[in-house]
Amino acid sequence: VGNKASRLQKWEKGEALASDEARAKYMALTFALLSKALEDKENQAAAEKISALARKVAGAKDADSLRAALAALRERVMALRIPSPLLKDIQNKIIENIGDGLIFIRSSTNAEDLKEYAAAGRYDSYGAIDPKDQEALAYFIKKVWASLYNERAYVDRQRYQIEEADARMAQLVHEMAPASYSFVVHTRNPKDVSGKTMLIEVVQGLGEALVSGTEEYMGSPHKIEYNSETGNLNVLSFADKDYQLVLKGKKLSRELTDYTDDVLI
Repeated sequence: VGNKASRLQKWEKGEALASDEARAKYMALTFALLSKALEDKENQAAAEKISALARKVAGAKDADSLRAALAALRERVMALRIPSPLLKDIQNKIIENIGDGLIFIRSSTNAEDLKEYAAAGRYDSYGAIDPKDQEALAYFIKKVWASLYNERAYVDRQRYQIEEADARMAQLVHEMAPASYSFVVHTRNPKDVSGKTMLIEVVQGLGEALVSGTEEYMGSPHKIEYNSETGNLNVLSFADKDYQLVLKGKKLSRELTDYTDDVLI
């Protein structure tokens, strides 16, 4: 299911959460889902083309040919057909486990959240998806699959010597929640060799403005250091991101960030 989904499950089974009320509704779509789609007879030609394009990517001699081959690979993944019975089963399980409200479909690979490589923002996730809409479900599942072949993700895997043939994409599916603030907690501050502090990064709105790594959300979040030995909190720097992502009705909206009433300033 990828490191993101796997670690969420392990964390939830522990004692980190005090009550059921704190638990988000979620489920995972495993690596096997793509394999099942590729094995479907209607995808036979597409599966062969994907294999050929993967070889072309591996043999690319320059940046332009690599970029073109990766784009063609993503396009071919998007052309896959998720068999109707399989898609219906996915839809039913999402509605049964999460509900029929809006959901997020997040990338979850075995090539991220590693000890030496986080891969933040390298793969794509999508929100405000209506699980009752099978066409939308199929489209965004495939968009996440295709992001395995994002140029920045592929180049990083090569740089960190992650075996390309072993890279797999799953999805973490969870309920959408409108948020005034979102945060990421680094349980080990990457800049503290002593290991005594955590680093907390906070942004207004939904978390994609923090973790997506896209140009539209460039800038720094609020950064807060927490010392686990003393219990002290220390604000390291304030946010300067120009835009935040918010949920308006049933759609995501990018809006200017207003720091006038920011509770952290």
